[in-house]
Amino acid sequence: MLKSAAMPKTTRVSVTVDRALLDEFREMAGRDAKLSAIVSEALRDEIYRLRLRAYLEEQEREHPSSPEGRAAGERLWNTVVASWTPVHFPRSQPMKKPSETPL
Repeated sequence: MLKSAAMPKTTRVSVTVDRALLDEFREMAGRDAKLSAIVSEALRDEIYRLRLRAYLEEQEREHPSSPEGRAAGERLWNTVVASWTPVHFPRSQPMKKPSETPL
């Protein structure tokens, strides 16, 4: 059994956040937005991303892609990113173009 299985369902933590980022979040999401729910979701997303990255790295080690295959994948990815349609929610700021968004 995992060590965390015997622990309480939630744990209180302290985090330091950039003030401007927190102000922007509150402006967009509203003052009563549940910051703990947002942080929990972000942690779940990051865990998923790290697991996926580890899986892809393992697959690349076991089955390396050719330079042509990698170039084709990059072209496909760039096509997908270019076709994204911005979605605007109430209180949201205009979406930046993918080229303006850091990776």
